[in-house]
Order: sequence, then structure tokens, then C-alpha cells
Amino acid sequence: MSRTSSFVVALSLVLAPAAWTQQRSRGGTANTAPTTGPTAPGNTRPDNTQPGRSTDPFGGRSQQPDPRTDFQRPLILSGKVLLDDGVPPGEPVTVATVCDGQRVPRGYTNSKGNFTIDLTSSHNMAFADASSSGSGMFGNPGGGFGTSGPFGSDLASRSAGLGRVNLFGCELVVELAGYRSKPVQLGTRSIFDNPDIGTIIMRRLAGVVGASISITSLTAPKKAKKAFQKAVKEMRKKKPNHEKALKELEKSVAGHPQYAAAWNMMGVVQLQMQNAPAAREAFEKAVKADEKYLSPYLPLIKMSLREQRWDDVSRMTGQLLRLNPHVSEAYFYNAIANFNAGRLEEAEKAIADLRLRDDADKIPGSHHLLGMIFVKRGQFGQAATAFRAYMAVEPDSPLAGKLKRQVYEWQQLGVIQPAAATASAGPR
Repeated sequence: MSRTSSFVVALSLVLAPAAWTQQRSRGGTANTAPTTGPTAPGNTRPDNTQPGRSTDPFGGRSQQPDPRTDFQRPLILSGKVLLDDGVPPGEPVTVATVCDGQRVPRGYTNSKGNFTIDLTSSHNMAFADASSSGSGMFGNPGGGFGTSGPFGSDLASRSAGLGRVNLFGCELVVELAGYRSKPVQLGTRSIFDNPDIGTIIMRRLAGVVGASISITSLTAPKKAKKAFQKAVKEMRKKKPNHEKALKELEKSVAGHPQYAAAWNMMGVVQLQMQNAPAAREAFEKAVKADEKYLSPYLPLIKMSLREQRWDDVSRMTGQLLRLNPHVSEAYFYNAIANFNAGRLEEAEKAIADLRLRDDADKIPGSHHLLGMIFVKRGQFGQAATAFRAYMAVEPDSPLAGKLKRQVYEWQQLGVIQPAAATASAGPR
């Protein structure tokens, strides 16, 4: 690895969905034959055990349950989201699942704060939040995971039989900028369980001066609000009509040009339609309409990262963190931008600020970036330490293999002392 190598290549590993993520087997077409009941005349096979069948304890023969068939049935979760003052959020709140480090947006609350999601659905969310930016375009900020999650067509791989599914290590979260709630641990659930998981309370974080609900939404005229709600309703569908939603949003901003939430949603819709220039324009208009409105910042930052607009990323992450200092990934994006712009001290400071966050370990790419900063300075011992920290969190990634080889080569060349490379005894 060259001391002057750009972090842009590493950035593609950090922000793009990783090919190394293990894919669960989807299997073939599920068998939809009845699992119990008498054998149809003419189809009996006495004295022979039919493939895929087991003996019925009551004297007959029953088909061995196929977990794929089990999970053709929906596994529904529903609940309600309220703010800490007892009222529902004024705008849709993202409902997501997080399992094995993978975050998957599942649905949104309605105007009353209610939500219903189907964990077995293989459909990507049409009204995906802009932080996911179009089916994993940016992925997880630290680990290289995309947004293709552990549920859906492969939910059968977690089957515990009889309509049950093992979701230990998985949780349901609701997300609203400037607020936090306690995650709901999913555990083992059955398709026959009561789907209601109760009420989730979101509490405002200290130090947040930005707004999750734009004040311009409160001043919007009735017709503009009605058009906005029509667009929201359309985009909640499994197969929304994007053009129809855009027409409603255009009506909304025509009647209220300062309608930041409508501009933001227009950006989300344009991302779903893979129209990045139009999406950028919409998000920028949302920020211009209300600079304290938090929602459009992250999608704009991520688009600028992809386009390598380092100064824009540095400026926007700085502005976002002044409004909401709890956005951990913003520290990481700020560090990436400053590193690529040659501002190593600023990059190192951003990583140091990130490490103070409780959830810093969810962004292991920060270890890699810190190591790259040390490489630029010729501090190879510190770089090896940072690289080993990354390898400890992401041991099976392609990047971990490359870093292991690099540390080993440094040791062989005498660039670092053997004691500093004990965790890397040889290349893969």
C-alpha cells in the first residue's frame, strides 16, 4: 500500500454494498401442497415413504413442513410511535430492522403514529428513506454492508419450525432525527403471535437545535398539505406510482415554495427514480427553505461523497453536527472529506470525536481511515494498530485481508517492530 494512496478506493469498499456479505440460500419454489389430510385417491403409495414425508403419530403420513412454505405467510409487526410529550410525530418516522449489523427500512408511521410492517416481504421499500439512498447505494457507513437485509425471501433460513422464526440478535428501531427510542428486541416470533408490539416512545436528545419537523410544514396552506399527504400515501404503497407522487409534490411546493418537507420528499422520490441531479436540487431547496430542518442533510452529504465533492461534504457535515451532534456517521463522513482534501489534522479530530460516541464501534471503517492518516504521516506503528482494530471487527472482509498482508510486509521490511504485528503473523 503506497503512502500516498488515495482513500477514494477504500471509500468504495466502505460505502458500497460488499460482495463478501454472505448470501443466504433462497432455495426453489416452495411446495404449496396441504400439510395434513387424507391422500387423494389414485395418489397413494402404500409401503413406501414418500420423499419429504414423515410418519404421522396418529397413523397416517404427513408432509414434512417446508420452512419456505411456512414463511409464504406474512409475519406482521405493528405498533405505535409517540413523542415524549404524548403526541404522534408530525411527519413519517422510519421503522427499520437491524440484524447482524444490517439495517433495513421496513415502513413508516402514518399521521397518527401507527405502523404495520411485514418481515416476510421481499419487496424493497419504495418510500425508502433517503439515508439509504436507493437500495444500498451508500451502504453502512462503516462496515461495507448494503441495505439488503436478513429478512424477506430468506427468512426461512431462520425458521424454528411450526411457523416460528428465530430473530435473536435482531431488533426493531424507529428513527427520527434528533430523537432516540429504546430498540425492541425481536427474539423468537411466530406467524400466529399477536403482531402488536405496543407503543414506542421517542425522546428528544440533548443539544439538538435542529428540527425533525420543519416549521414550514406548520405554515403550509391547506391545499399544499393535502397534496403532500397524497404523495406520502402513494409512496407508502408496495408498488407506488412515482410520477403520480411527483405531480402531487409539485402541486404542494407550487402552493407553498418554502415547504421544506415536500422538497425533501421530492428528493427521496427522485432518488427512487435514479434521477440524482433532480434529487440533489430538491434536497438543496429543502435546506434553503429551512436550514434547521435535519432530514435533507444526510442524503445531500452522501451524494456529495459519491461525487467526491470533499469541500461540500466538509461544510455540510459541519453544519449538520452543529444542528445535531448525535449523528455519528456525519463525523466519519467529515473525516473522509478532510482526508481526501489533505487536511489530516481535521480528519483525525473528526475520528477522535466519533470515538467519543457510544455507537462508534458500528463504524469500523473509522479504524481503517485513521490508519491511512498515520500512513500519510509515516507513522507505521500507529497505522498497524489502527488496521488491526479494523481487522478485529471485520475479519472476513476483503479489506481485512489486504490490511493483514500490509502489516505483515511492514514487519518483514523492518518498518515496524515484530511486537507490533503479533496479530498478523502472515499474509492470507
